[in-house]
Amino acid sequence: RLGIGTADEFAVSGYTLRNNNGINYGLPWLRLDSNQATSNPSGLIPNLDPKVTYGAASDYSDGGAAYGTLSHTHRFADGGELKSALRQGRYDRDQRASTIRFCVAPTCPAFLTPPGLTGPVLLTAATPLTRGTQNKVQDMNTTYAQSDYSKNFNWFKLEHEVLTGVDLAREEFNGFAMVVPTGLTLDKNTPRTTIGTPNDGTGWVDESLRLKRRQAAFSAKALGVYAQDLVQVAPSWKILGGLRYDYFHGRYQTFQTADTGTPTPPPLGTITAERARSDGLWSKRFGVLFQPSDSASYHLSYGTSFNTSGDTYQYDLPGSNTAPEGSRNIEVGAKLDWLQGRLSTRVALFHSTKTNERNRDSPAGTPLTDYLLSGQRHAAGVELDLAGRISPGWEVFGSYAWIPSAKIDKGNADGT
Repeated sequence: RLGIGTADEFAVSGYTLRNNNGINYGLPWLRLDSNQATSNPSGLIPNLDPKVTYGAASDYSDGGAAYGTLSHTHRFADGGELKSALRQGRYDRDQRASTIRFCVAPTCPAFLTPPGLTGPVLLTAATPLTRGTQNKVQDMNTTYAQSDYSKNFNWFKLEHEVLTGVDLAREEFNGFAMVVPTGLTLDKNTPRTTIGTPNDGTGWVDESLRLKRRQAAFSAKALGVYAQDLVQVAPSWKILGGLRYDYFHGRYQTFQTADTGTPTPPPLGTITAERARSDGLWSKRFGVLFQPSDSASYHLSYGTSFNTSGDTYQYDLPGSNTAPEGSRNIEVGAKLDWLQGRLSTRVALFHSTKTNERNRDSPAGTPLTDYLLSGQRHAAGVELDLAGRISPGWEVFGSYAWIPSAKIDKGNADGT
């Protein structure tokens, strides 16, 4: 940091993380009886240690993150302050994992349901398993910029604390398929592992032989503009009002990834799908703050928010046709300080509602051209927080949340 406490203060920071570990992709939940029509109720294999791994010796998880941040604060002579920041980041992931399943007929003829048996098949240490392939290779580049201005004003004989600003974002995501070249076999099941041989160190394949082909690309651009004002309307009362507008545009592409057998495959295959969506919405916030003393404050707040399709860096066809979901949150609470301000306690009652949840159920079996914004769910509860230094040698922190009411209030448009 440079110029700390002066009219112009600058800061620069960087962060990097790399990891290269093994990976245990876990075990599936199973139907408790082979006659069940659905997967519920389900559980793990009885008496099996959930910490064991049956993955291949060549399985790994390699990934990292790196980002840098530049920021500048300018303090005006009249008390106003302009803060600006820019962050550039890159994130990558290379996961080679094994999905563990039972090896059944005809691959493993010994694992057959005996004729006439209606109960579960007996599992033994010799029961064979199959190591499937669950590879995830991804990277993402992000750029974020934000600038906001804050100042206290005296308008119409009332004190105003004004905050206004703008933020920009760009995210570029790539997902890759690791394709086995034509004529090559990568076999993680020779020798085959069994329930009785976890962590056997077998199944090694040369993962570097797979071809890296871009499978999907998602790019997003966002613009946000916001302003809020905290107004002192009486000696112990303040009112908060805020408004924000967001514009979001996302573009998603998928590519053909099959090996064509050419010696030097192109970096990109043929585009197999291309979808895009743009949305612009307002968010609102309102609050009342009562501060009868320096050690106590009470508040009531109301706010709205939204989330668009494309929140998992992809669009399916119905999602690209579906407007954003909306949410609202209502909270009432208090903050009380004790021990001459050394200990702070907070309590808040909240009620959060998603008012138009995306519904993926098809009404009356009709095909979906877009998801229905017909669902609604809520969660309501209480939060308790405690933090402070209760003595020269003891600093404490505690937080507890209880949500006794959380349920889906409304499902499909036809009432189901």
